[in-house]
Amino acid sequence: MSRETARPDPIFELLQMGNHRMPGVWRYLFPEDFEWFKLPAERHATCDDCYKVKLEKYRDDCRCCTYFPELANFMLGLALGSDGRDAVLPLVEKRFVLPFGLVPTPLRYHRTITAYAGDRFGNEKWMVCPFVEPSTFHCRIYPFRNSICSTFFCTNDHGKAGDNFWGRAQDLLGLVETNLAQWCMDGVGLPHETYTRQLDELSADVPAMSEPDTLAWSEHVYATLWGEWRGKEVEFLEACAQLVMENRDDLYEIARMQAGQDALVYEHNVRSLIPAEQLHEAPELADENTELRPVGSSWYKLQLAERQLWELPFQEGPVVLSPDVEIIENPRDDKWCEGSPEPFMVRSRGAKPKVRELFGADEIELLRVFEQPRVFGEELFQFPQIDRVDDARGFLARCLRLEILTDQAQPAGG
Repeated sequence: MSRETARPDPIFELLQMGNHRMPGVWRYLFPEDFEWFKLPAERHATCDDCYKVKLEKYRDDCRCCTYFPELANFMLGLALGSDGRDAVLPLVEKRFVLPFGLVPTPLRYHRTITAYAGDRFGNEKWMVCPFVEPSTFHCRIYPFRNSICSTFFCTNDHGKAGDNFWGRAQDLLGLVETNLAQWCMDGVGLPHETYTRQLDELSADVPAMSEPDTLAWSEHVYATLWGEWRGKEVEFLEACAQLVMENRDDLYEIARMQAGQDALVYEHNVRSLIPAEQLHEAPELADENTELRPVGSSWYKLQLAERQLWELPFQEGPVVLSPDVEIIENPRDDKWCEGSPEPFMVRSRGAKPKVRELFGADEIELLRVFEQPRVFGEELFQFPQIDRVDDARGFLARCLRLEILTDQAQPAGG
């Protein structure tokens, strides 16, 4: 008899969605319809070929990883059951992990806001994520990264519409992660309401909550919040992961029904330490009278954002190639094109172009159809140039979102 190889658990396997490899647990964190979404390819925002480094916006040893991730307890627990274990254990040992998960201390948060306010994102070595492997710059817990890391793209194929879509995805995922982390705390035996109350009380002396040298949680705060689980943190995180695995088919519904709770006193006390001129980098906070965002509402907004990415204005007036862009063949003078096989660039006119897109010859021929005003209707889709472009509708939607194609009634630059 042949011996069958055990099939890996899908939670530990990356989920391929279009051009993206997403955490395997996403299979269970979203409603089923999410897997049928058509995601933007985000051709330029690639980890292995950072175009912001090419443009000298980011340092090559920093990139967009100048971020300390807030990672839910169950995601840390899943990482502990994988090749990421050696990346998680030191963070537990050095007091960076709380029962909720990996959480930046007030001092780390304050220093990060200061750096961001000084336009240092992508350029501060000390801020590089602790999960980054220095020699390869790969993420050591990539299959278990959080909602922000999974949905952040420094540039978007669909411009503002793409940014809005990924923002909505992050909003929903962040809520689901938070609600499930609190649900796990309750299920394992460390009530999230007790944890939240203690965090609020400890924040009466915010400066004392962090270690100034290591930016870790102070021993007193750490011991108070972990309580009886102090010394058994790894077992706690693994138990959270096990709870999620056992209830995987119900996770979205569990998150939807969970009454999430914010540590509002703690959050406001931390925010009070930030200078007024830097507050624009800190997210706005709710107050005790603000209703928590429902998961179902965030899912509805995400569906609308996905629809907006790909819709075409059929029979709603002519569209034309924008006079604000130029088509350049073999654009070798632009660093952004280095290594690209595409022979054409469409670029905004001016010294600081807001649009730089690389296209193939067939795509350029389709764009040239719009040198004359065209209506998005059945007649347009009789042009032979349409058939020569893979996913022509998606390509045209992308050009509309980037304002390469514009409403003829819209003034140039309007």
